[in-house]
Amino acid sequence: DGDGEGKEQQQQQEEKRPAIEGEHYLMHTILPTDTFSGLCLRYRIKPHVLRRINRFSGSNLRLAPHSLIIPLGPNGEGLNGGTVRVQDTSCPEFKLHALQAEFPSLRHAECKAYLELADWDLEEAKKAAADDDAWECEEEAKRLEKERREARKKVVDVHVAVPVDAPSDGKGDGGLTEPLLRHFELPCVT
Repeated sequence: DGDGEGKEQQQQQEEKRPAIEGEHYLMHTILPTDTFSGLCLRYRIKPHVLRRINRFSGSNLRLAPHSLIIPLGPNGEGLNGGTVRVQDTSCPEFKLHALQAEFPSLRHAECKAYLELADWDLEEAKKAAADDDAWECEEEAKRLEKERREARKKVVDVHVAVPVDAPSDGKGDGGLTEPLLRHFELPCVT
């Protein structure tokens, strides 16, 4: 009876432990050459389990997240036993799609440029893209602040109405000595 309780406690402690990538799961970045059935075979996982874990339906990988969570069984094997082939993270195609998965707003050509500038070092390219993204956010915030300040300054053009029978001062202009258009700067009302 003591052995049964000890195994149960050990199992409960393992369930409370956080999942560790490489031991409990793998991350797979979807490449254009991947197929749903190919991934199920490669990682030895049943299709419904892969869909449930990654919260998508069907077999169209375009509807799936860019990076899939692949659960592993004991000793890093596939859930249905056997060894799994880990994704090659050193190939340019993987790096390109991994960068695009992390920065979905970047186009294919932009991702390729970041990687080429970083000598195909994925982490360096991610850092450069993140730095540029932060700079763009700062610049956008500055632009919006400038627009907000400009919106506070409201200039209103007012046409001044002059009666037709305005008295003349003898100069022949009907008494008009100032322009008919006036500019007024109004304070912003919030």
